[in-house]
Amino acid sequence: MSSTTTPGEILSSGFTAEISEVNPVTVEYSLTSHFDAPVARVREAWTTADQLAQWFGPSSREKATVDARPGGHWGLVFEMPDGAEMPLGGSYIEASDDTLVFTTGDPDNTAGDLASLCTVHLVADGDGTRQEFRQAGVHTDPAHAAGARDGWVTFFDQLADLVSARG
Repeated sequence: MSSTTTPGEILSSGFTAEISEVNPVTVEYSLTSHFDAPVARVREAWTTADQLAQWFGPSSREKATVDARPGGHWGLVFEMPDGAEMPLGGSYIEASDDTLVFTTGDPDNTAGDLASLCTVHLVADGDGTRQEFRQAGVHTDPAHAAGARDGWVTFFDQLADLVSARG
């Protein structure tokens, strides 16, 4: 995948993406995808620790926690190829049946950097679910946003496999 995108660009797995530079320190992008599973099943994969650990991030996820309610927290710890642990987590701002709004970033950040804000909107679409995902990153640049976007595409491929396998 390229490090830049154009509005409506079709990425792997049929995802569409748009990256828009809002200002020099904030980049936003969105991904729209379709899953062959009902909204409730996709939401469960987002909000249940054991399921989140099956699809979110690289294949070496060690720990996951989820408290999907406003003010609740989520977190994962990834084991990197060199054996180092990389934590990632955030807080829920909204958690309804069809919408999740949460922050994401390094929970051990001591530099004062703000976390990015993610919004997941789930819409019934025939027998499946259309997922509208948006991430607004703080203190980043378009190349970093493209890398993050590409990571989410990989994660959503894994999410699609999980929710469709649960049939």
